[in-house]
Amino acid sequence: MTRKQQVDVGSPATPSGKRARTRRRIFDAAMRLFEEHGYRETTVADICAAADIARATFFLHFPLKSALILELSRAMATEWGTHCRGLPEATPSETLRQMLEFIVSREVSPEVASPLLDEFRQDLGEDHALLSARGTMLGEVVRLVAAAQRKRELTRDIPARELGLHFHRITSAYVLVARGSRKQRAARAWRLFAHGAANPER
Repeated sequence: MTRKQQVDVGSPATPSGKRARTRRRIFDAAMRLFEEHGYRETTVADICAAADIARATFFLHFPLKSALILELSRAMATEWGTHCRGLPEATPSETLRQMLEFIVSREVSPEVASPLLDEFRQDLGEDHALLSARGTMLGEVVRLVAAAQRKRELTRDIPARELGLHFHRITSAYVLVARGSRKQRAARAWRLFAHGAANPER
């Protein structure tokens, strides 16, 4: 059995009560330490000390340090939901553009996001079923892409999940390695995606 098969990163369902508060405390402590000291330099022991929990408690919530990327994706999806409710009504493709701007504007630095994503991929492979689960950012992307395809705003030659992954890869590249201001990177990323994903029938 491979490591990928052995690892269970948990249900995408959000825990409640004390469990949810503990999970959030671990996540917040980890993100703070990653920003201050770097992802690779921060150990699980460091996170446990900062969150004031036992090591076993960490692994009860996160079987791997890299599993925190799913929590980051879920936290961002929750933020996006709140942010989106304050936006004017828009078409699915325009909402997707606004989501791209939102992702690029988040405060997670490339120095944290890049190694975290790299280690997640090493541990679990390109497990898009996990990353695109309900309640994650990629899950929201796929939902919006499907809505835009139904409206004929985006090409229907490519399944929504694959086109959503394409959006995710382009956005990640502009978050992690592209130069320029956040506004410039978001605009360039959208041009690249929208040009390639345009509906040829329109």
